[in-house]
Parts: sequence; C-alpha cells; structure tokens
Amino acid sequence: MSTQTPDYPVEYRGNMIKDEKRVSELNKPNLQLVQNQEKINQILEHIGVTQDRNSIILEDSYGCLWVDTAHGAYTEVWGIHKNVPTLSRIAVRLK
Repeated sequence: MSTQTPDYPVEYRGNMIKDEKRVSELNKPNLQLVQNQEKINQILEHIGVTQDRNSIILEDSYGCLWVDTAHGAYTEVWGIHKNVPTLSRIAVRLK
C-alpha cells in the first residue's frame, strides 16, 4: 500500500509526513527497529519531530521507529503510533 495521497509531503499536527507504507513494506536491510521510549524521544528531537507523550490521542506520539543510520546519521526515519509493530500497521516517513 503505497501512499494514498500522491502529493507528499503533508503536514500532520505540525510534522511533515513524507510517505506512508505498511510495516511489511519496510524491508530495507539498514532499517533498525527502535522501541525504547527514551531513544525514540532523542531521535525525534534530533530530527525536529514533535510529539505529545501525555496526550490521550494516539496520533500525538510514536511508539516505534525504524531508523536507517547506515551513513552515520538518521538518513531515514519511519514511525508508527502504536507500541506493537505488526506487519499490517501503517508507518509514516518522518525523515
């Protein structure tokens, strides 16, 4: 399932979303799953993505990230709003 809206990037709650895919489509060998909330917060802060961990609205925060650091920086970052990264969930590209 590629993007439903072909005119990316779009803004969602102040963050630019560059693409979206199902988790099952994130099959690049350099992507690493990050589930540690402290590390997620550090990565999002580093790339300039805001989140509200205290909000009761699911879409206001990210529970998992997939990060490509193959070239020494966060060259690609995908996130989902849930803590369990099942293959059918939608991931959004944040960087």
